[in-house]
Amino acid sequence: MAEEKLLKKILVVADGSNESINACRFGISMAKQYDVELYVSYVVDTATLDQLLKSHIFVADEKEEYEKDIEMTGQRHLEYVKLMATENEVEIKTSLLKGSIHSAILLEAKNIGADAIIIGGWKDTRMRVDLAAKERQYILDTAPCSVIIVK
Repeated sequence: MAEEKLLKKILVVADGSNESINACRFGISMAKQYDVELYVSYVVDTATLDQLLKSHIFVADEKEEYEKDIEMTGQRHLEYVKLMATENEVEIKTSLLKGSIHSAILLEAKNIGADAIIIGGWKDTRMRVDLAAKERQYILDTAPCSVIIVK
């Protein structure tokens, strides 16, 4: 009798950081070695942008311009990850999401039926000032599937 695969679909969280690049490389290696479906998502954190607008740190035009800049950065990052996957002969599905990072990632994981989420590591000392580290911690704390942290 054939043994069922432990992992069929993995979702990597891409955010442009060095830790994220390491997580993407790890995800590509896993996809190739274990023949799993690889998904990579970048989230435009519109929840934080909305909060900055409500706090009068941004005006509406600034928020829209900044959101477009983040979208372009996200697209560039996803294209780079696609290139890495192609060089390793790995099929990849990418998505640019919007919302709060942890909520968007958890919803995407649910929608694709991810067996694991791969995220870049963070230092505890940065938790108080690094929003991305806090969002990664939220994912770790609330994910309905396994979470792999890559340093």
